[in-house]
Amino acid sequence: MFDYKQKTDFDPGKIVRIDNVLDAASPIFFGYDIEEQFAKALERSTHDIPVDRLFLLTDRTIFDLFGESFLRRLSERFPDTVPYLLPEGEQCKKGSGDYLISVDKKIVQSVLEAFINKYGSA
Repeated sequence: MFDYKQKTDFDPGKIVRIDNVLDAASPIFFGYDIEEQFAKALERSTHDIPVDRLFLLTDRTIFDLFGESFLRRLSERFPDTVPYLLPEGEQCKKGSGDYLISVDKKIVQSVLEAFINKYGSA
């Protein structure tokens, strides 16, 4: 578990992982200059469970700065990586707003399409 009271230094290339306490863990990774190590760390976090699709959520500014290269690296290990560009600003970070509902729907639709393509429809 992550100690929120402990000071964390974000040295270049250092990945900090925060795990939630849900039954199906959804780790959150932080850091800067972590492009080379991130895909490997994410792969280790799956505990050898195959990943059908990976969703990369970011905003246009961050994607324009780092996204193309980052997406290319992720796609080397996770071929079906799908980027979703979120609007900039705090409304998106707070988890509210119609846009996040629309992204949720797109992700669910993408997962369902992948499932149908893999296993067929009923």
